[in-house]
Amino acid sequence: MIYTVKRIDEDLDFGCEERAKDAPVMAVVTLVDSSGEELRVKAEDALLYKNSINEGDKVCFDKNDPDFVISQIEAKNSGCSVFRMN
Repeated sequence: MIYTVKRIDEDLDFGCEERAKDAPVMAVVTLVDSSGEELRVKAEDALLYKNSINEGDKVCFDKNDPDFVISQIEAKNSGCSVFRMN
């Protein structure tokens, strides 16, 4: 499904402890669909930078597929690039 990135925040929820040294830096991404429904997902901050995903961008995300990573829509063909975690 196509969403608009409304907000990107650093994930600061580590529970009672600090982030593990080997854990990737995560971001909480607030997505909004065409009906205005918001969805918050966690994504690796490095992947967001690598794929040039910023607030206001149109992205694809499949909330039914836990291995699907947010991907930016290619403007030239309006298709979604698919990136998987594994």
